[in-house]
Parts: sequence; C-alpha cells; structure tokens
Amino acid sequence: MQERERIEVYSTLHYENGISQVIQEPISEEKPLTIYLNGKELVTMLCSPEEEKYLAVGFLVSEGMITDIKNLTLLTVDEERGLIWAEADQVAYNAG
Repeated sequence: MQERERIEVYSTLHYENGISQVIQEPISEEKPLTIYLNGKELVTMLCSPEEEKYLAVGFLVSEGMITDIKNLTLLTVDEERGLIWAEADQVAYNAG
C-alpha cells in the first residue's frame, strides 16, 4: 500500500466576532474500522488510519471483551477494507 499524507489542508470558513473569512486548516483523515471477535461483528468506529491493530486490541480490553491480550490467538488486519478479525480463547459472556 502506498504511503500517503494523513493530514490535508482545506479551505474553511471561519467566523469570529461577526467577521467571516476563508482560512486554510489542517484536517485529519478518518475512515471506518469494523472489529470482529470470534466471527461476531462488535463495532464499527471512525479512526485515523494508523496502527489500527492497537486501537482494536485496546478496545477489546477496555470494553471488557477480553481480560488480557494473552487471550488473543489471532489478529488479522485488512487495512484496505478497514476490517479487523480477532480470535480469542477466552472472551467475556456475550462478547463473541
């Protein structure tokens, strides 16, 4: 996959104290990311397209889906399509 800039500069309309003007502002790219756990779709979220695997693992742990990253047996990332499949041998009740 070709590396590209994740932040682009766009013209935006800025309004302050009754005065509007067009200014240039940096805007970060976001894209949808869907996380599956043991074949079950859990969530689709918007995120910066960088290091999605860490976001997915952090989500699974912080939401209590898994208690420890050692429970993960497989993590497959499809950056192009914005999909992550996680497999775990121990999951929280009704998590996957």
